Amino acid sequence: MPQLRSLGAWFGRRIHAIPLARRLVLLTTIFLAAVYAGDAAIVIHHYRGLVAHERETRDAKAQLLAEHAGRALAAIDLSLEIIAERLKHRLPLDKPTVFTQLLLDKYLKKLPEVRALAVADAKGQIVNDTQSFPPPHFNIADRAHFAEQKKWRGVGLYFGKIEISRVDGKAFFPMSYPILDDYGNFDGVVTAVAEPAYFSGFYAPDGGEQDAFTLLERDDGAILAGTGLSDRELTDGRPKLPRYRDKSDTSVAAVRGFPAKIVLIGRPTAMTPEFITFVAMDAGLLAVMTIIAWLLATAAANEAAAVVREAEARQTAEARLLGAIESAPAAFALFDKDDRLTLSNALYASFFAPIKDLIVPGRTFAELAKAALARGAYANHHADDDTFLQWRLAQHRAGVGEPIIQLRDGRWILVRERRTKQGDIVLFCSDITLLKEREAELRQSELAEKRAREQAEQANRAKTDFLASMSHELRTPLNAIIGFSEMIERAVKGPVPETYREYGQLVRTSGEHLLSIINDILDIAKLNAGKTELQLESVDAARIIGEAVAIVSERAAGARVKITTASATACPEIEADPLRLRQVMLNLITNAVKFTPAGGEVEVSTAVVGDALRIAVRDTGMGMAPEDIPHALEPFAQVGAHHTRHHEGTGLGLPISKTLVELHGGRFEVASALGLGTTVTISLPLRRPGKAASGGILSDAAVGAPFRT
Repeated sequence: MPQLRSLGAWFGRRIHAIPLARRLVLLTTIFLAAVYAGDAAIVIHHYRGLVAHERETRDAKAQLLAEHAGRALAAIDLSLEIIAERLKHRLPLDKPTVFTQLLLDKYLKKLPEVRALAVADAKGQIVNDTQSFPPPHFNIADRAHFAEQKKWRGVGLYFGKIEISRVDGKAFFPMSYPILDDYGNFDGVVTAVAEPAYFSGFYAPDGGEQDAFTLLERDDGAILAGTGLSDRELTDGRPKLPRYRDKSDTSVAAVRGFPAKIVLIGRPTAMTPEFITFVAMDAGLLAVMTIIAWLLATAAANEAAAVVREAEARQTAEARLLGAIESAPAAFALFDKDDRLTLSNALYASFFAPIKDLIVPGRTFAELAKAALARGAYANHHADDDTFLQWRLAQHRAGVGEPIIQLRDGRWILVRERRTKQGDIVLFCSDITLLKEREAELRQSELAEKRAREQAEQANRAKTDFLASMSHELRTPLNAIIGFSEMIERAVKGPVPETYREYGQLVRTSGEHLLSIINDILDIAKLNAGKTELQLESVDAARIIGEAVAIVSERAAGARVKITTASATACPEIEADPLRLRQVMLNLITNAVKFTPAGGEVEVSTAVVGDALRIAVRDTGMGMAPEDIPHALEPFAQVGAHHTRHHEGTGLGLPISKTLVELHGGRFEVASALGLGTTVTISLPLRRPGKAASGGILSDAAVGAPFRT
């Protein structure tokens, strides 16, 4: 110890012996060397952080694009499989057909990533093509996507390399699916002409970055699509990629379920604006510090003035640092080891505008989070405020998460929080609303489905108008047939042979049956066309039910089916159309008797539930599976082959009844199970909303949307 003190004293004397100017130069040199060394470490650390950040961002984007490509390719795969399955039942593929053309056009509208769909026969001859009907005469037997399918008698989905179309001369990559008969024999292929430009446009919808490339490749390295690539580059397989391409700047994400991958080639981190800006700012700070240091070294005559200049320079540096933080493209906040706000920029306050007055140094993160939740700064996507708050605090304290949160104004922000070695927490918030909107655009295919449904509805309306017109045309001659056959049956014009009387009876009953069917068709047509009107009046529901039971009783007795009625309370009067209500009850009771075997029972019960009259028709018949109930409510439909074999009818009874009940403002429900019978329950309002017990006319245009089956 004494020796060390002696050495220190000697060194101190030597230092003080050096002239002040030289001493300042020496100290300044040592100081600058330390500063440069530390600054170099900071630059390296920042560079590595940027490299990691760029890699994470690039990997995330590559994964997102891979998921998009997977969904697009899966949609093509599923569509080809469905088309092949539908064509399997229409073999052989010997000529173009309208059915195949319509089938291809239907699925082409659902596939924006596909330029065309085509069907080739077992010899490779194109028989149907969405680009023209009938298609031009050309053969694809030499194409790999056909040859491989034929060679192996179907390989499932074939995912081909880039080819040049013989129709329009443009590049495409084919996806084919085999068409096999019931014995596994090869009968042709259905091919999708996938559009590389669709994938390229999604990867760079605004033209993309000039120093970054995104490629869709097969697992064998064959390029299928890419940003800024011409058809020639795609077919040659030698695109002009950046010279600096290496593993550190490239991210690869596999397209799940397909032999393909997304290759994202980014720009070098050293060329990014963020790193260049950081280096420029750092160089400026170093230059300032160097100038200050040398000014101090040369200001030996006036050390006090040098101290002042040094303080001023320090303030200038801090101001520049604060200015750089304010101009940063992301919101920034720094919390100390006690989790109190130390520093933040204006962008951070703009994200959390409802608590802008509270964002001041000294506030804890917990206080700010609670205030933001209380003042509605976040979008209301969480069911429980306390759970959300605890989750957010845990994410913050961990200092490693990257939660995505939606703000009240609709913006989405990505929050990155990192804990420093000193225990401070640095927080960055980036606006990712555009990325979220791009994600939402991927479900735009639903619009195509909506258009298809609208076209189907138009076709249904045309069918309804036709049925209504034809039904009116048929009723007039049928009434004449029924009338004259009844005259023959009753021998109105004099005696007739018994055989003719029987013939007249057969003609009359057949005509009446056909007239009943036509009346049902006319009813459903009027309902579909929105032309049905209700004549509303106060109706004794019990009397209507009794009349319907009496009318069906004779038929039930002949079928040995017992009909019973039950009422939990007195059946009140309701406001309804008596003719239509009687039609509904006749349909339901007749339907129940029809599908109930001999010895079975049909029960009609009523009860008042709230402000509605509930009428239930329960039978002990064969019943139906729950999944078949929607089909039974479709016009002209009957469930199961065993129904149609033993029970005649149009299948319009239930659909007509359901629509008439809903037209009254009621509800129509069917509950059934195989072997356990069926219960049909209708609920009718005692009085229509906003009306007293008075008569009036109500059309189906008054109850909202037009009738749909």
